[in-house]
Amino acid sequence: TYRLYLGNTPGALSLMQEGPQTSYPLSGFNWGQTYYWKVTANDQFGAETAGPTATATVNFLNNAPESLVYVSTGGLIRTRLTSVNLDWLAPTDPDGDPVETVLLTGPAPNSLTPINLGQETSYVWESLSFNTSYYFKLKAIDPFGAQREGETKSFLLEFKNTPPPLPLATAGNGILWRHKQELFAETISWRADPDKDADPVSISVHFGSDSLRKIYEGGDASSFYVDGLNYGTTYYWQVIASDPFSVSSGPVNKLQVFLQNSPPSAPSISAGMGNINTRMTSAALSWNPALDPEGDPVIYDVWTGTSPERLRLAAQNLGTPGFSLSNLAFSVTYYWQIEAKDSFGARAFSPIASLTHTFQNSAPQAPLVQGPILR
Repeated sequence: TYRLYLGNTPGALSLMQEGPQTSYPLSGFNWGQTYYWKVTANDQFGAETAGPTATATVNFLNNAPESLVYVSTGGLIRTRLTSVNLDWLAPTDPDGDPVETVLLTGPAPNSLTPINLGQETSYVWESLSFNTSYYFKLKAIDPFGAQREGETKSFLLEFKNTPPPLPLATAGNGILWRHKQELFAETISWRADPDKDADPVSISVHFGSDSLRKIYEGGDASSFYVDGLNYGTTYYWQVIASDPFSVSSGPVNKLQVFLQNSPPSAPSISAGMGNINTRMTSAALSWNPALDPEGDPVIYDVWTGTSPERLRLAAQNLGTPGFSLSNLAFSVTYYWQIEAKDSFGARAFSPIASLTHTFQNSAPQAPLVQGPILR
């Protein structure tokens, strides 16, 4: 049989077990305590042999949690929110112990404030400021105090904003041809695409011939009616789109407007030409009306004279195709020409016509003799 002796000191061992067993379950021990023990072999006749005194120290075995895995890695965060979600994978323990997480946060890496989160794997960090850097790191702790710290991460919170789309011209730029009376007006227009951030957009329109001045400011407009324009003048205009956070200045556009007008057709002479045998000192001049291709009203000037190279204005701004030329001398050739004008000043001339009044006179009839005829 065997006797097992056990104690805290080698000189004070107590009998703990006697029998044929060759092992002993040590329980109720204290961690880190050194125990002394020995075994004696005894036969049935009382002979005993003692083995050497041995020692046993029981130490607690515990491993720190595994390395932490961040899901939120930091960096530049463009957003309009003043909060950020921090996420990580649940830490594991090689001994299977439950693990709790401590999140340390702050505006500087050397002044982080701990937040005990238990076994949570995410945290919403609120009330943050834009254009500010923030720092955070994780610490995993098991029930026996073993812990593992993750690396310190950081992020910069930047306000997210896309400037309004550029207001590009769609009408009212370049060279335009118009058939209007001065002063006239034009509609300038531009693309008004929606703001990508759905912000309200304000429009200002700047216009001028030598320098730009603001002529409109208001809501999200896409056109403007500009009046008081002159032909041949170069105008410049620009549209600026603004949201509450940024400005987009469109290009400076150039606008030139020229008159598009065609002259009326040349009038053709219909009466008042050639040799006229008459006793009248006036002649009725008439011509076929001129036609204007744009449908403008046509008026007429009458030019007359005794030489085709030196015609003088005899009548102007006639609304009908006729004129009475008076105070004519007989046997004198008169020349005349019609000038047709539209309301924009475009003109056309008829061919030069001529007329000559010949005095109309017949010889008297032969006298009738009444009485004897002398032979």
